[in-house]
Amino acid sequence: MVAHVIADGEEIDRESEAARITGEIAARILELEELRTGLGRDVVHRLARLNAVVPAMTSTCLELLAGDTSRALASYRDLAAARGSGGKQQVHHEFRVGLERLRCVFPEVAAVITQLRTAAEINGEANEDHDTLAQVVAGDPSRHLAGHRSARTRKISA
Repeated sequence: MVAHVIADGEEIDRESEAARITGEIAARILELEELRTGLGRDVVHRLARLNAVVPAMTSTCLELLAGDTSRALASYRDLAAARGSGGKQQVHHEFRVGLERLRCVFPEVAAVITQLRTAAEINGEANEDHDTLAQVVAGDPSRHLAGHRSARTRKISA
């Protein structure tokens, strides 16, 4: 048995905590099955497939599904720094390839990532070297997309 000491000195058995969390996940999968037969199994299958096809995007996908956009919208420089290897261009390329593979398994998640990143990049409000795109789109991303559409329309008609 392995124990983990947290900040306030309480010890938590890691195996028991893992079992508790796994139980919560199983309960939620069963809730999906109640909504529609096969839905829970489909989500499990898609997550397993994503992890097999592009493991680097699995955490990004899970975080976004849980409502956390920070990694999906982090600048390429920040992603490279967090990884500790590779430059901004390499991370950009790998992110784009990973996003295309994600699109094959979770097209709706890939679409959200693309929408949010495009909105921030097109509006030119973020500097990839200094700001995270998440700072730019904090709030209502549709506001940014609306600006993108009108700017694109102006360019086409000009």
